[in-house]
Amino acid sequence: MDGAHQLLKAPLTVVWDRLNTHISKTMKALVAERDWLTAVPLPGYAPDLNPVEGLWAHIKRSLANLAARTLNELVTLLRRRLRALQYRHGIPRSQNVSRSAT
Repeated sequence: MDGAHQLLKAPLTVVWDRLNTHISKTMKALVAERDWLTAVPLPGYAPDLNPVEGLWAHIKRSLANLAARTLNELVTLLRRRLRALQYRHGIPRSQNVSRSAT
């Protein structure tokens, strides 16, 4: 982040998930020492802010009870499913998540 700040010569705002290293005391101290750095945490689970959540939920449901024999077989299947999603309109939403969950 220091390098990016030096290159851009501007304040930075980062939006972080809640990975333990992002919310650690060390990281909070690092952010506090830099007046040009603002860190904004995402909510714990925010599918509306992260559309990829819906895609992965759809893919995971489609893989239920799958027993791939090899890693290559799994990769091929995942690529087919992701390619098929390219041609769908709209982003699949997880059926377990309501709009009020955010």
